[in-house]
Amino acid sequence: MNFSLTLCNQVLEHVFNPQQAFKNLCYQTQKGGYLWVSIPTINCIHGEPYFFSSGYHPRFLERLAKENNLEIISIGQWGSKKYMLNAMI
Repeated sequence: MNFSLTLCNQVLEHVFNPQQAFKNLCYQTQKGGYLWVSIPTINCIHGEPYFFSSGYHPRFLERLAKENNLEIISIGQWGSKKYMLNAMI
């Protein structure tokens, strides 16, 4: 079954192979559909033992989208310096 909208919110840091997971998301999204992905740019270690990355740069999502022939509608980031400092401590 393919979906017209596939959502992936704060998950890729918890999978061992984010490239394959992203490819699977694309496979589950129908042609002409939308794939919405949110990943942390920085994060505290949590959800052990299934936590593999403390975050990704927005260019990582851009690369994944291009490798899977997706049209990028928007890429951005949010957060505060206070959270970033807290996560680094």
